Amino acid sequence: MTLAALLAVCLMSQAGSSQAPPAQTPTTTTQPAQDSANPPKPAPKPHHRKKPTTPNCSASASSPTAAENTAASSTPCPPPKKVVRNGGSAEPPVQFSNGTPADQAMHERSTGQLTSATEENLKKIAGLQLNSSQQEMVSQIKQYMEQSKSAAADGDLDRAHNLAMKAHLLSEDLVKP
Repeated sequence: MTLAALLAVCLMSQAGSSQAPPAQTPTTTTQPAQDSANPPKPAPKPHHRKKPTTPNCSASASSPTAAENTAASSTPCPPPKKVVRNGGSAEPPVQFSNGTPADQAMHERSTGQLTSATEENLKKIAGLQLNSSQQEMVSQIKQYMEQSKSAAADGDLDRAHNLAMKAHLLSEDLVKP
């Protein structure tokens, strides 16, 4: 028998069996009686929120439709963002004053005294045998003194004073027995 003949026999046997379906016995299921006082609740409807209308800020202000759009809108456009790359700015740097000339003179004197005292301390320890941490302290003191001198030359007296104070305190620690 060929495949087509087998297929025909199978289809005929299925057609013969589907002509007389077996009688189904009705099954009784007990459903709770619905009260007329409590009708079934309908499924809740999804809530859709309206998107707030935003003004058309991308339109140029010179076009007449842009003026109409911004006038009709109740919310103003935010100011445009300004991107500053590499910390640059078109504004000049602000130089803060260090107080009165008397205060500036006192700062310069104090910085000079700290620097000279630090140099004296370095001279005292110049002939001593120093371990590696003490040698690192000496190099740090020298760095602070150089930075203090350059800050004073730039007119930053507060920074110059702070650096001179750091150098002096480190040198005092080295001189202590």
